[in-house]
Amino acid sequence: NLVIIFSKTKADKTFTSEYYHDRVKMLREVYIEKTSHFSADLSLKYTPTEGSDKSSSEGNFKYHYNKNSSLSSILKSSTERVKWHSHPLSSPCIQNQTFLHVKGKIQLGRFQMRSRDVRLTDSFLDDLNFLPSEYDKGEYFKFLEDYGTHYAVSGTIGGKYELVYILDNYAMSRIGITVEDVKRCLGYHFDAVTAYGDLNVSVNIDGGKCEKITVKDECSKLSSSSSLLSTASFKDDFIIDDIISLVDGGKIDFSVKIKEMLLRRSKTIDVKDYIEWAKSLVDAPVVIQQRPSPIHTLVPVKMRDAYLKKQNLERAIEDYVTEYSVCKCEPCKNGGTPVLVDGSCTCMCSSYFKGIACQIPKST
Repeated sequence: NLVIIFSKTKADKTFTSEYYHDRVKMLREVYIEKTSHFSADLSLKYTPTEGSDKSSSEGNFKYHYNKNSSLSSILKSSTERVKWHSHPLSSPCIQNQTFLHVKGKIQLGRFQMRSRDVRLTDSFLDDLNFLPSEYDKGEYFKFLEDYGTHYAVSGTIGGKYELVYILDNYAMSRIGITVEDVKRCLGYHFDAVTAYGDLNVSVNIDGGKCEKITVKDECSKLSSSSSLLSTASFKDDFIIDDIISLVDGGKIDFSVKIKEMLLRRSKTIDVKDYIEWAKSLVDAPVVIQQRPSPIHTLVPVKMRDAYLKKQNLERAIEDYVTEYSVCKCEPCKNGGTPVLVDGSCTCMCSSYFKGIACQIPKST
C-alpha cells in the first residue's frame, strides 16, 4: 500500500529530559499526544474491552496498550512511608516523588500510503464482514480496539526512546543527591551526546555521588535491596522507586534490560544496549509521527452493507470518544483534575487536598 517512502536517517543529538513534581502534569506531558486532529483530555484506557484480541494494535486513537500498562504502574506506585493513604491518586506521593522524563528520537524515513485501491488484510476484511449491519455498540467497540479509530495515511517511521524514572525526594534529600546528579549518573546529562552514524556516547560522571544512588526492585519493596553500586543500609535510602519504559520500536525490550543492569549493580546504564536498540530499528521500526484518517474510510464500497457499516463505524467512533471523555465526570474541588481511567471517574488532587473529590484539606 506504500506509494512513496523517503529514507532519511535523523537522530536527536542529545537526550532531552524534564522533571515534574506534580503527577498530573507529568501524566499530561507523557500520555496526551497533542495533534491538530484531536482534542485530547486526560482520559486513559488500559484495559481492553472483553473479546478484543488485538489490543496491541498500532494506531489506536486513545493510547497504545503498552503505554497504558506503564500508566497503571505510575498510578499504583507509592512509597512505603505513605502506604496508609487509601487513595493512590491523592496520596502525598505527589509531593514525595519526582518524575524524571528522559526522551530521544531516531527517524529512519517518511512514508505515504496510496489513496485508492488500498489492499486490506484478510483478517481485517473478515472482521468487517462479521460486523452486524445493525448498530451493536459492543461489537463495534471491540472492532475499534482491535484496529483503532484511525489509521496512518502518511508519517514518519523510526523509534522513540522514552523513560520515566520515579525518584524519591526524601531519599535524595537525606543523602544529598539532586535530580541533576541522577541525570549525570545515568548518562542523561547534557554531556551525553548521541550520533546515529557512529552511535557514540560520552558521559561525565561523578563517581562519588553515583555510588550513593540506589534502586528499589520488586523484591526489595518487600525485604531486600539492590543498588547501582552498593547495597543500601536503610529502606529510606532508595533513590529510584521505579523505572517506566515507554520505548517504541526496535527488537530489544529496553525496560527489561535497564532493570537487569540496575540489578547487576552497574555503575550507569550501559549505553551499548541503547546502541543495539537503535541499530535494530532498521528491522523493527514503528510509526512515530502520523497523519491519521478515520478507519471507516477503509470499508470497501463493494462490501455487503458497506454504507450501513460505514455509518455504524462513524457512530461508534463518536460513542467511543464520548464514553472515554472526562466531560462525563463531575468537577473536582479545590483545583483537582478529573481523570477518566477505564471509564471510571476519579480526581487527582493538588498537594494540599485529598478525598474522592479533593474536598478534604490534608492538614485535617
